[in-house]
Amino acid sequence: MLFSYNYVDHPLAEIQSWIDYLFVEVWCKPQGDFSIEKLDNCPELRRMVLAIYHDERITTDYLYGPIERIYNCFSALSQDERDELEVRYRDNNCIGDLCSNAAHCNPTHYKDLAHFDGAFIDDLKNLFISFFENIIGLSVVKSSLGTLVNHYNHFHRHNAEHGVCPYCALIEIQDDHDDTREAYDHYLPKSKYPFNAINFHNLSPMCHRCNSTCKSNKDPLHKNGVRRKAFYPYAGIDTDISVSVSLEGFDMDHLSPTDIVIEIASDAFPEELDTWEDLFSIKARYNEKLRNRNSAKVWYTEIMDFHKKAKMSAHEYYELQAETAAATPFQNANFLKIPFLDACAEKGLFD
Repeated sequence: MLFSYNYVDHPLAEIQSWIDYLFVEVWCKPQGDFSIEKLDNCPELRRMVLAIYHDERITTDYLYGPIERIYNCFSALSQDERDELEVRYRDNNCIGDLCSNAAHCNPTHYKDLAHFDGAFIDDLKNLFISFFENIIGLSVVKSSLGTLVNHYNHFHRHNAEHGVCPYCALIEIQDDHDDTREAYDHYLPKSKYPFNAINFHNLSPMCHRCNSTCKSNKDPLHKNGVRRKAFYPYAGIDTDISVSVSLEGFDMDHLSPTDIVIEIASDAFPEELDTWEDLFSIKARYNEKLRNRNSAKVWYTEIMDFHKKAKMSAHEYYELQAETAAATPFQNANFLKIPFLDACAEKGLFD
């Protein structure tokens, strides 16, 4: 990623703290039969469970029944099995540590839980996914915690500096004035990773092409069964990624993929860079962007058509354009425009 998101606090994210309590303090420490009093030390969760259960408009038992069934399953487990699940739960919710491949934090796939009863794991999976796909959309939840649209608007206001998707830096992200919003991507896919489907450290807006076309269900933490590092979307750090372009062909009207060579590099994050490229097809998309008639050809033609009006040589005008673009690298794909113009200059196209 060329830049990361800023994480924002929002009432919806409180659901994760409810689940933390439910998993660690209730399920992992079962004593006797389940009753609603088991949730007394997390009053907001208790109130929400009862509110959903008694709401006549809601015909599905989203919380009380599933929570009780899972509690009964935990009761039947050995202490070692409960301890194992607690460790797996905690690790899978440390998204930043998982992305950095921290030694103390090991990711869990659903397949790693195959030694547990299948129906029990299905109940866990269905409940966690239901929190994101169903429960946060219920009126009783929205009236208390706000909506995903509220979260998106709040999120965007704190991440509006660049205005583009941080995963590709090519496509504008819809803002809080648009009628629609970008989809929230589960960075660690909810179909593969248990326990974090409603963790907002694992959720962030992503443009449609990055989300649905490129990343889809790819696993940021593994490739061909081998662990790897990945950029953490909320790392809050500047990357040292550099993008360079070289030209093998000169016909601006008919640029082919082989005419443009894209290189991306990072001294500090080489492994994360490889993962980023794999997840989002970065080189191919940057190549495609430059071949678009509204990009490279326009940038080149502007230099050649307007340098005389600016009363300077084409090379001087290129230098001015590159200097201006450097101040706003994520506007109009300037982070690609500069290395493309540099490549043109290297080939003597402005002489």
